[in-house]
Amino acid sequence: MNQKRYQILIISLVMLLCVSGCSCTRKKKTKQTPKPTQSMTKVLDDQKVETLNITGFNITYKDGISTVVANVKNESNQDLDLDTIGIALYDKDHKLLVETSANIGDSIKAGETTSFTSYITMDLRNATKIEYKVNK
Repeated sequence: MNQKRYQILIISLVMLLCVSGCSCTRKKKTKQTPKPTQSMTKVLDDQKVETLNITGFNITYKDGISTVVANVKNESNQDLDLDTIGIALYDKDHKLLVETSANIGDSIKAGETTSFTSYITMDLRNATKIEYKVNK
């Protein structure tokens, strides 16, 4: 009789485990969608500073960083020794947003075009005016 109780107990436990799923819970896989990033490119007017023609200036904002890019052409007939180009960006109310500088190399040969890239940890999407200063 003890053996019969033991068998009934074992069968009951096996059935209970089967019904309850062995106390295992299946987690539903949820598809994670990436958070949208704020991105925008803003183009400002071309300018001539001394003998340099600065074109294609644009600001791209993404993930909290503004990336500033422009092309610089030496329109003189002489090679120019340069250190950096100073950049000042202003909003529509002529309020200074940021001053920074960009390295364009040691020199630019006559007629040569190069570019610069600068990374700024602020949102510059509201910049409407730019001023340059050539640092020799």
